[in-house]
This record gives sequence, C-alpha cells and structure tokens, in this order.
Amino acid sequence: MYDTIIQDLILIASKVLGVNIKDKSRTQPHVRGRFIVYSLLRAYLDLNYQEIAKIFDLKSHASVIHGVKELPFLIKYDPKVGEIMQEIRYKWTEEYDMNSVKVSNNEIKNLEDKIILLNLELKVYTERLQKLKNNTFANRTM
Repeated sequence: MYDTIIQDLILIASKVLGVNIKDKSRTQPHVRGRFIVYSLLRAYLDLNYQEIAKIFDLKSHASVIHGVKELPFLIKYDPKVGEIMQEIRYKWTEEYDMNSVKVSNNEIKNLEDKIILLNLELKVYTERLQKLKNNTFANRTM
C-alpha cells in the first residue's frame, strides 16, 4: 500500500545524505540515514519493526528497534542529525499529505476494531434470539 511513499522517503534520505542508505555500510551517513528513515516510517506510517526490517532486507528487526531508540540520543549528541531529519521529513511530507495517510491508517484500524466488536455483539444477540425462540416453542408445546 505504501510502497511508493516508502521508496520516495528512502530516495530523499539518500539524496540529502549523499549515500544510498539501503547499502549495508556502517559509515555514519548510512547508519544515521537508516535510523532517521526507521523513525519516520514508525511515526508517519505506523509500520511495525518487522515491516521496516523487511523493507531494508534485514535478518532481524532488532536493528530497527536499536535505530529508533538510538536516534534521540544521536540528535542530542549532534544537533546536525536533527536538522538533517527535519530536512528529510520536510521534503518527504511536502510531496505527500502525511497527516491524511496516518489518519486513514488509524481510521482503518478503528473500523476493523469496531467490526470485531459488532461481530461479537451480533453473536450475543443471535444466541439470545435463539434462546427466546426455543423458549417460545417450548411454551407452545406444553
């Protein structure tokens, strides 16, 4: 669903940093770029760690967890990282209405939850109706 949006974010981050952040390199620009993208994907698209790991062809989602947790410390240590993140975020969100994407995603989750609750309620009422029918039928035969 978000393939184009995700690829655009990766492309923007790579252009801003001057490196391909999907490379397996451990240089600062690569690592910081990946950490920024991990965090933006979590914040704006509500992707879970496993989904983000899959995008980056990682064996485990542990690297994503580490990156999301580490980014605030990197920004505190080097404010330039925060500026880079703001630039990437601005260029990316300028192209898409990210608020509507997130609202839509949250709205879908809320509707799915409501459907589950309604199905449970339907089951309860169906059972009640069946009991009433059984009681009515039993009273008629007496």
